[in-house]
Amino acid sequence: MWRLAFVHLAVTAYVCTVDSLDNGQADIPPRSIILARRNINAQNILFVAETLYTSGLYSAGYQTISFADGSGYDTARGKLNNSVQPDPREFPMGLRHVVSVLHNQTAAANGRYLGYVVRLNVYADIGAFTRSGTPGSLGHVDRDVKTFLAQWDADGVLLDAYAGNGVSRASRSQYAAFRDAINATASGLQKEALLCLLGTGLGEGATGFSEEGSRYANAWRIAPSDAVLGHQRITAPGSSWGTVLQAIDAMAMDAVHGGPGGWNDAGPLLSMDASGAWLLTEQQARAQFVTWVVMNSPLQIQGDISSLPQDLVELYTDQSLLRLTQDTSGGQGGKAGGFDSLLECMQQVHAYGNSSSTRGSRFAVESCPLVWARHMLGQPGAAVLVFLNAAGTLPSADVTCDERCFARAGYSPEDFPLEGTDLLTGKSIGQIKGAPFVAKDLSADGGVLLLSVISVPKPSLLPILAIPHCDHGTAHAGGFKVDTEPQPWPAAKQ
Repeated sequence: MWRLAFVHLAVTAYVCTVDSLDNGQADIPPRSIILARRNINAQNILFVAETLYTSGLYSAGYQTISFADGSGYDTARGKLNNSVQPDPREFPMGLRHVVSVLHNQTAAANGRYLGYVVRLNVYADIGAFTRSGTPGSLGHVDRDVKTFLAQWDADGVLLDAYAGNGVSRASRSQYAAFRDAINATASGLQKEALLCLLGTGLGEGATGFSEEGSRYANAWRIAPSDAVLGHQRITAPGSSWGTVLQAIDAMAMDAVHGGPGGWNDAGPLLSMDASGAWLLTEQQARAQFVTWVVMNSPLQIQGDISSLPQDLVELYTDQSLLRLTQDTSGGQGGKAGGFDSLLECMQQVHAYGNSSSTRGSRFAVESCPLVWARHMLGQPGAAVLVFLNAAGTLPSADVTCDERCFARAGYSPEDFPLEGTDLLTGKSIGQIKGAPFVAKDLSADGGVLLLSVISVPKPSLLPILAIPHCDHGTAHAGGFKVDTEPQPWPAAKQ
């Protein structure tokens, strides 16, 4: 029943945030622009800050620029204080000057103030070196955090484990050291600072890290991120679709542990890499954004935002979709139906398509479906569901949410009918009388339907009566049956 589902999920979210990094950050999933490799320099950072405003991304909440590697740093620490240094060729006036311009405290080189505030998150690695070969923070955590937050006045840190071992006992101690240093330094400066972990999708200990992620940071990566930084070998439309599906598979295991203050990070929006090369088709880019919104993953746009197609900018700034991320009481939702592993399903599709001996086989994978659901606790009886056809040997296929799927989404048979709305078109689909519901003809490799549903109020069969006087101490149960069976989040495998 919906009432009990609400109680269960609300308690889950509360437990998640008790041990969160208590820094007042990430009440909703963060939104930002990711810069990497050749794009980390003073001129480009200020260009991105201006483009954020003129494109409409800034007014849609993308008000932070984040470094995703250390390519903007000098290759050696400072001789006087042994601190991390910005590369003087990339930041001739220093990083503090750039941050002052972003914070609207200093005029830019053209003599004009920015006129609005853009936050900046810098990059660090727990090892001796970053993935760019610049100095890491091993043995220098306190010094580096003071450099980032006090000397440069940065607003947060993206902490990698490229030179470390992803998730291990040693890396956990480094994450804790960064957390404590950021708390202490930010408190002394009377500021709030974000901490996000990039390396937590790597290493033998990655599985299950989300259960403790909120002890260390405001967000933690749950899948390998080489494609995020433009290090993948192939750059072509669709080349990173497997990375997207791998992240969804990881989220299916970890979503229950994310919530306000500490989020599972499924990775950036992979439309383009750092050089502007397309990594997804436009259909896949649309499907990724819609799925990330329903999963309440941080929304991080990478690449050259000035070259993004206008329809993609309009999608990333669609307020009707972004409003879904404002309702965080449902956490990050959960998998309600579909294949156990979308990545493995896609690999089966590709293996079938590349083998002439299997053509016409009855074992062909016609589609790789996903149904993801998240309760919208601000509206009783409401949920949002995404139906995705991730891959298939057929050009299109139906994706079905059966009775078991609806049960995982929190609906029992007596909760029907449901009023449904296609959020991508804004059109009503009418009432869903009961399970199953079928999303028709979704294209392979990213066909998607985004559906909001809400229980239709049922008319009362009894006249409204005055409630009789109750003796003191008499419990009033409220008249509904309490179901003590726990809700199945995350979804069990089919």
